[in-house]
Amino acid sequence: MSNADVARVLVDLADLLEIQGANPFRVRAHRGGARTVETLAEPIALLVEDPERSPDELPGIGKDLAEKIRRSSRPDGWTRSTNSASRCPPRGWPCCGFPAWGPRRSGVFQGSRDRVP
Repeated sequence: MSNADVARVLVDLADLLEIQGANPFRVRAHRGGARTVETLAEPIALLVEDPERSPDELPGIGKDLAEKIRRSSRPDGWTRSTNSASRCPPRGWPCCGFPAWGPRRSGVFQGSRDRVP
């Protein structure tokens, strides 16, 4: 996967965490990790494949994010069916296109929509 693909996975996970009401520092860490990976000069796959190096050497990347980066950079890594992102509203869901609506508000709306018969 490219740096942009791995960064997108981290942003999606941050959105999911925000929808779930997770600790804001954890959400911010995922978003910061996505920025770090996206702006990395070398392909993240090279860093992950090198046994001498680790993603947690990057600024703002801890052990948890490093493992998520390793997993998402593999071909069989993160998919909507194998992780908790399957509980997220699908990309392109109508409320996600409203400029003032972030992940949390979208999640609240989705929850109320699921309860309507």
